[in-house]
Amino acid sequence: MREAVYEVEIMHARAKPVRQRFKIRGYTFFTDVARLDAGGELPGLFHSYRRGDFSLLAQQGVSAVESALSFLQRKSGIRADQVGLLANPRILGYVFNPVSFFFYYKSGTHVATVVEVNNTFGEQKHFIMASPKPTAAARKDFYVSPFISPFAEFKMRIAAPGEKIDIGIHTHGETGAELVAEMNGSARPLTGPQVMGLFLKYPLHTVRVIVLIHWFALRLLLRRVPFFPKATADAAVIHQNLRSHV
Repeated sequence: MREAVYEVEIMHARAKPVRQRFKIRGYTFFTDVARLDAGGELPGLFHSYRRGDFSLLAQQGVSAVESALSFLQRKSGIRADQVGLLANPRILGYVFNPVSFFFYYKSGTHVATVVEVNNTFGEQKHFIMASPKPTAAARKDFYVSPFISPFAEFKMRIAAPGEKIDIGIHTHGETGAELVAEMNGSARPLTGPQVMGLFLKYPLHTVRVIVLIHWFALRLLLRRVPFFPKATADAAVIHQNLRSHV
């Protein structure tokens, strides 16, 4: 596992019931989770991680690394010895990560991935890719967007970071793909000059992410795209899960 900062292009394309597409360029970090046990500071000014930003690392009484490793072992039985985190950092104290990626390694070999999906209500859900294979599918059962059913399916393409990252999460409904999200980027050395260069090139990147999320949500609302209220959607998910265990 090699730490890096990635200059990335993020693309969202909605196909149904209306077409909407946007791209944003910025940067993100791939670091050893052990950094969060040493204060979370990153090269370059203004950037840091906080353990509390990631629910996967919330287990009390253990280190961030132990929290991540024990989560994977409890949920999948897979043992690992190192964890890499691909996520936006705090920039000047602010961050929002729609998705964070935890890559697990055993003796230097990638063995599993955990995807932590966040919504703007401060809630998270984890999806486990319990093998090094880069593709997986899982039913969402989680309120992410008011414009997509919580029962949609995620089809994910997530390979471990290297010289490039190439990640896709496509949300499928009953009639096919509804939202396509892609992130592609190239690695740079994780050094102060490289990070500061990207900070100057893409100032306040994490703020721009949350502003764009709300701006495009407003556009969908004005175009009268069907809206799923959160309380109704959450109740439907709970009801469906209860039925599945009967």
